[in-house]
Amino acid sequence: MFPVLLAHSLVRNLIPMSQPKISIRYFDIEGSAEKVRLALKIGGVDFDDERFPFSEWPEEKLKTPYEQVPTMMVDGDQNTQSYAMLRYAGRLSGLYPDDPYQAFKVDQAIELELDIRYWIRTSMEISRNSQLLGFKPDAAEEAKEAQQRSRAEIMKDKLPRNLGYLEDLIAKNPAGWCVGDRMTIADLTWHGFVRWLDLGLLDGIPADVSKKYPKLTEWMQKMYAHPVLAEHYKDKKK
Repeated sequence: MFPVLLAHSLVRNLIPMSQPKISIRYFDIEGSAEKVRLALKIGGVDFDDERFPFSEWPEEKLKTPYEQVPTMMVDGDQNTQSYAMLRYAGRLSGLYPDDPYQAFKVDQAIELELDIRYWIRTSMEISRNSQLLGFKPDAAEEAKEAQQRSRAEIMKDKLPRNLGYLEDLIAKNPAGWCVGDRMTIADLTWHGFVRWLDLGLLDGIPADVSKKYPKLTEWMQKMYAHPVLAEHYKDKKK
């Protein structure tokens, strides 16, 4: 355990702290909220897990900061941006180090995930908002083909390169985590991304793409073996 984080944990156990009242509101899917939900669960932090159907999004959007979800209510104060929420949850749960340099290393690993997530989300926008990108209303097939070309480029270089970076990150750490000798929010971030790939939800990206990386595959198994994750995913596809 990081020395400073250990000291912080000991002090936190000795001094009673009032826990904030937290709720997370998101669609009834894993998505951007899942890593935050898991961080709070691992830390034993109580929260309300509020979910709503996609059909209610137009109404829900008007109630949110910046017209986006997930949102996190903390003692009645509404917040958004899932990675900011994750860092806050990580601090409450002891999954984000107090030591500035170790926190920097965790953030570095998280931003590596954001690099590849950006390209995949950009490819998703081609079909979601095709008209905004210059496609005519009746050009759905053309937009689909453009998305397939984008995914092919991602598969050719960007995704293998970034998964390779993750493989190296884990391989170089004797503890087998993204950073340090224990799970952090960097692991939860990357776990959510690799799980997204493994479920085969992205056209043009094979569901077995991560299986080519032995250290990554071993790490995913270790993540799923964590008691909280094992319980959380026991009835879900892996």
